[in-house]
Amino acid sequence: MKKKLTFSVEGMKCGSCVKKIQDSFEELDFDVEASFSVEEKTVSLSFDPDDGESLEIKKQIESVGFQVTKIS
Repeated sequence: MKKKLTFSVEGMKCGSCVKKIQDSFEELDFDVEASFSVEEKTVSLSFDPDDGESLEIKKQIESVGFQVTKIS
């Protein structure tokens, strides 16, 4: 069963920011499905918890220059 969560992403202001985050997910060792809202500055994620952890995703987003807070 897939785990779903939402992060607030401070500094995500445009499509270029979204692409930067999406591209960073390719460095993870597991698949992440992501839905972005630039207006709300959030990203909703879905992934298999047997393959990876939410902390890895948070660190990946932070590694490309954004501050991340878990919402749900």
